[in-house]
Amino acid sequence: MQQATSRIVDLDQEIQKIVARIRAASSETNARPLPEPPRLPHHRLNRDGTFDSICIHCFATIASRPREEDLELAERDHICDPDALKRILQRSSRSSDSPHIKK
Repeated sequence: MQQATSRIVDLDQEIQKIVARIRAASSETNARPLPEPPRLPHHRLNRDGTFDSICIHCFATIASRPREEDLELAERDHICDPDALKRILQRSSRSSDSPHIKK
């Protein structure tokens, strides 16, 4: 499962690079801009047998469902919160200052 997810992330990154090159070329020729490529979320199997869908752009948990195929609807409706990653990093830096966490 992790290997497949890693391939999906690699493919998403490769798609982003290709789209960037095409956009750069199309802006030089005044062609119509391309639509945004689809986001590929990461699926995680939990110990209880449920599946989580994690956005690979904002790292938010999009949904948690008993069956992996049930994640698709929530994934289509997901909109990244631009401040979500910032809040996660701020919480992480605060918790690393805790005397209970070894450095």
